[in-house]
Amino acid sequence: MTVGDDGGSSGRLRAERGALPPGDLRQALAALAAPDAAMRTDLLQHRFRPPGPLTGHTVGNLVLLGLMELLGDPVAALDHAAAMVGAAGRVLPMSCQPLGIEAEVQGPTPPYPMMF
Repeated sequence: MTVGDDGGSSGRLRAERGALPPGDLRQALAALAAPDAAMRTDLLQHRFRPPGPLTGHTVGNLVLLGLMELLGDPVAALDHAAAMVGAAGRVLPMSCQPLGIEAEVQGPTPPYPMMF
């Protein structure tokens, strides 16, 4: 799974904690979750509403961040989270370090600023 996300809750956790952005990893875990783990999957996907500093974060992003910090290994953290939801497969990050995506664009100047 990609670890280049820098928006939303993942971007905030990445910027504040230097962690792998967990959002795409969480989504993959939720997609692979066992049918009998519906409540745990719903909990992972729950997004906090305003007010307060947790606004916009999902429980799953915070759980993954906590597991990564406790275990010191993102792959072990993902394996543990997968067991929590009875995932039917394994979720692996494409890198154990957060990545940035960059591009050089040649040709006509676009009519609007491009974000990559």
